[in-house]
Amino acid sequence: MSHGGGKGLFKALVAIIYSVTIVACNPKSPDSPEPNTSSGSFFEASSPNIILIVADDLGYTDIGPFGSEIATPELARLAAEGVRLSHFYATPSCSTTRAQLMSGVDNHLAGLGTMGEIIQPHQRGHPGYEGYLNERIHSLPQVLSSAGYRTYMAGKWHLGMGDGQIPTARGFDRSFAMLGGVASHYDAFGSAHSIEKTPYREDGVAVDWPANAYSSDLYTDRLISFIAQTPAEAKPFFAYLAFTAPHFPLQAPSSNLQQYLGAYDDGYASLAKARLSGLKAAGLDSNWGQQTQTLERLESLWLALSADEKRRQSRRMEAYAAMIDRIDENIGRLLDSLRESGRLDNTIVVFTSDNGASATEAEGHRFFGERVATADNSLGNMGMPSSYISLGMHWASAINIPFSGFKHNTSEGGIRVPAILWWGPAVKTVGQRRGSVDARTMTVRDLTASIYRAAGVSIDALNASSDSKHPISGRPLVFANPDCVAEEACRSQNDVVFGWEYRNKFALLRGDWKIVKTNGAMPQKWRLFNIRQQPQETKDVSADQPQLFQELLTEWDRYLEENNVRLPP
Repeated sequence: MSHGGGKGLFKALVAIIYSVTIVACNPKSPDSPEPNTSSGSFFEASSPNIILIVADDLGYTDIGPFGSEIATPELARLAAEGVRLSHFYATPSCSTTRAQLMSGVDNHLAGLGTMGEIIQPHQRGHPGYEGYLNERIHSLPQVLSSAGYRTYMAGKWHLGMGDGQIPTARGFDRSFAMLGGVASHYDAFGSAHSIEKTPYREDGVAVDWPANAYSSDLYTDRLISFIAQTPAEAKPFFAYLAFTAPHFPLQAPSSNLQQYLGAYDDGYASLAKARLSGLKAAGLDSNWGQQTQTLERLESLWLALSADEKRRQSRRMEAYAAMIDRIDENIGRLLDSLRESGRLDNTIVVFTSDNGASATEAEGHRFFGERVATADNSLGNMGMPSSYISLGMHWASAINIPFSGFKHNTSEGGIRVPAILWWGPAVKTVGQRRGSVDARTMTVRDLTASIYRAAGVSIDALNASSDSKHPISGRPLVFANPDCVAEEACRSQNDVVFGWEYRNKFALLRGDWKIVKTNGAMPQKWRLFNIRQQPQETKDVSADQPQLFQELLTEWDRYLEENNVRLPP
């Protein structure tokens, strides 16, 4: 697979150099401090700054530390010096994941039982389906603000548009927020100016999109500015950088796009094979099972395309890669600004995605078809500001390999996402080994609980503080020692159950075992998989494990009841 441009080649080599320094489960490095168990806190020094970075629709293998060919040297550096979370789970969609991150509870309790734009008649008016982050949860920025943190955000909110629902109303001191779910990366419109604008708010006030700004650059600029305006004595801060990339429309600065011209001309199967090899080289799980059928299908689909269709498909992936490249550049700018101001040493950085890669075909889509029709999608303009293109199912299949499914699905490809934890030398964290892979099952709710622990917030006290709010259900494992130095890390994975429901698609995970069901025009039956042995979810073993299968079905009924899930009649 070729890679265009000298600059791109240099960045790719840098990414490889950092990636190969990552050693899974290496011995404890000298700079990994012993846990502080005397105070009950994970941190001896002053509370650390915390940066949470969330990409939009980024697939599991889309960054270098998780097997990608895309140049992401900044993320590779964070992974080499930090920890990769290889079994980290989001939810199937943008706003449902964000609801869990900002609340620490299941999205069906937090107000986003489904995306607000698609609430169904049988759900409307019921608790947990308000379509915005409701008042029955502990809002993460509000809690951190009460704990002495300055709180900032820039990027995608997607948790409510009303005056009492926007970031400033939910605890952020400063914010620049896209309130909706999708917009052009160069202006506030969906694509062309005949489409209604997406609302933006800066510190709660409606604002216009700055001329010639690109989304990832603008959000990073705003966050850097917010932090820079913080007096030194006002530390610590919590900063939430919510990129809208690489969500469609696929648009990127030409300088990034030029680096990937021709890089994907060998097609879907070539990319999938490269990603599988990349996963192995990156030291991640190699027990991915047989992928022959998927690879043969992708190869057949590519060969069936005309030369013109192949070129247009290649351009989609080129634009997508360029967007991820630009994300990495902006993460570098943010970290450089903190390093120059002396704040980085006492900072925790977490990077993840809100769901798996999206298979959405914007052309002909009931929501986005008009935007496509008014855009200039000629080959030479694809990826430019006036274009409107999406990745499509076949590239998404290659990206999500070795998993099945995509965004909006409860299969692994829809909910399992890359995650990286990094901490500065002044942060006294517990036992995580720099450069290691933490393979414990964790969710975005566990990340929220871990942020509380890092900030010195007692989850028990928080849960006891109000009978009217849902208790935090995540576990503070992300910053805890995987070797069970901390009590929370010793809990058996078999005792923890995770459930997902989204648009009548179901899944439940207990330990290594997962049941999945998708209801549509032709409803499927429940299926059982051992996710560690078969993450591609192709061979149903429910008949071989009848007792376990029934136990998980019982757990599913409990999940529905405990989280007020409203299923269709």
